[in-house]
Amino acid sequence: NVSNNLFSGAFPFLPNLNKLESLDLSRNRWIMKNVLPHPMFANRSLTLLHTTIPRNIGSLSRLTTLNLQNIQFTGSIPAEIGLLTRLKELRLDRNALEGRIPSSFGQLSVLEKLNMSFNIISGPVPSEIGKMTKLEQFDLAHNKIIGPLPQEIGSLTKLRRLALGHVKGIGSIPRTISRLSSLEQLLLQDSGLSGSIPTELWSLRSLEKLELAHNRLSGSIARSFRELPMNMKLTALDLNDNLLTGLIPSNFFIHMKSLEFLDLLNNTFNGSIPKETWMLNSLRVASLGHNSFSGSIPPAIVELSSLLFLDLSMNFLTGSIPTEIGTMRELSELRLEINLLTGTIPTELAMIPKLEVVQLSRNSISGSFPACSSSLFPPQVDCEKVLCSCCQSC
Repeated sequence: NVSNNLFSGAFPFLPNLNKLESLDLSRNRWIMKNVLPHPMFANRSLTLLHTTIPRNIGSLSRLTTLNLQNIQFTGSIPAEIGLLTRLKELRLDRNALEGRIPSSFGQLSVLEKLNMSFNIISGPVPSEIGKMTKLEQFDLAHNKIIGPLPQEIGSLTKLRRLALGHVKGIGSIPRTISRLSSLEQLLLQDSGLSGSIPTELWSLRSLEKLELAHNRLSGSIARSFRELPMNMKLTALDLNDNLLTGLIPSNFFIHMKSLEFLDLLNNTFNGSIPKETWMLNSLRVASLGHNSFSGSIPPAIVELSSLLFLDLSMNFLTGSIPTEIGTMRELSELRLEINLLTGTIPTELAMIPKLEVVQLSRNSISGSFPACSSSLFPPQVDCEKVLCSCCQSC
């Protein structure tokens, strides 16, 4: 392994390497001709630098790992890669590859890891991808993929990670995704999704991370939601910046005991925040701002003992700020601005040792802000109603 150096000049001739299993020359400045050195044809694992991927790469029939990551390759992906039927790992990420994914990739029947992220690959995902039944990780993020995901993706039952975020547009989530019983990460943020969240998505009991932010998903969660698996493993749920509406079902969070990250920001959810939300004692980030939630902040919020960040801004919350919030020892940022909150600022806020940011502006809160600690960022409050000697912004 001589990667991550400053070697330059002609690519070295490497004779008599018939037993070589791994060669990594990436992130250097090798200069190569269009033909791969013949003595390497028997190598099982190979990493090279080249301007375009040579078509005779298909001759390396014994390769099990091919790493061409971050080498500034250009041009299209040669269909001959489909001849490397022993491949278990293929990395083409962080290049400038363009064109479509070759349908010959369907011949890579033992491939377990495929990463083609951060390129300019276009067109749809070919249906032949469904033949790669050993695939565990599939990453196509940050490309120009367009067109619906094929129904055949449901055949990838060993898939643990599917990343198609930041692409041009994949339309909707195919219902066959419910067959991906091993799926742990589904990352489809900013991927041009529209329509409703399919009901089948909530049946993935192995799912740990679901990112659907920055799309045009619409409709009500209540319509797409039936019942979560009893042992739901979800730790991160990101639905930020969509067109989702309506009530959140009262039992939506009941089996999400492991949830650490919750982002529902920038939607139009309404009604009360389900009481089960305040029982997620593993939660570290709760971002529910920029919606139409109503009702009060309950004293049960104290159950969120691990919470670092709480954003309930720009809703229609009423009532007072519960004094119990002062026992949330890990809280560092509290955002309650632009609501209908009343009453006085609880002095218990000064008891939160890690609190750095407090934003309470544009409410009907009055009173004196607690004495400023050295760690507290100057809070934003309603200056006409709140006396605050430490305020620098309102």
